[in-house]
Amino acid sequence: GVGRGGGRAGGGRGAVGAAGVEQTRKMLVATLDGMARGGMHDQVGGGFARYSTDEAWLVPHFEKMLYDNAQLAGVYAEAAVVLGRDDYARVARRALDFWLREMTGDGGGRGGFYSTLDADSEGAEGKFYVWTVADVREALGGGDDAATGRRGDSARGGDDDVRLVMEHF
Repeated sequence: GVGRGGGRAGGGRGAVGAAGVEQTRKMLVATLDGMARGGMHDQVGGGFARYSTDEAWLVPHFEKMLYDNAQLAGVYAEAAVVLGRDDYARVARRALDFWLREMTGDGGGRGGFYSTLDADSEGAEGKFYVWTVADVREALGGGDDAATGRRGDSARGGDDDVRLVMEHF
């Protein structure tokens, strides 16, 4: 990589200039925020899905890859330091904690790492990552459910077929 010096001796910005640096920072923050808040980031267990299947970064392809998570953890950790963002440090830690907890060969962090967590579970993509309205209600202790955006009308037909992906609000 070029590093922080911008590729020129003395750390100059070259042809990019201050406006280009600010635009790049804005794009980086928008990208990191979008990935961390959307469905690509596993809001419950940590780690990142390989990619999103929609424009809003809400619905992930549920496969988790070691190389994606290792690179994303590094980017979030560096962005936390450079941009002074504690939330980015938490995202990096959660990604690394997921791999240490769930994806080591011996479960204790002393062995090798598994390279991937398959998207298919029991014949259904993302089965253990999506929630029904009933699942959310049970996790929240029943009653009206602001997390699904439904208040009192969830008894209508079709809720058993609805699958929800967690995102950060």
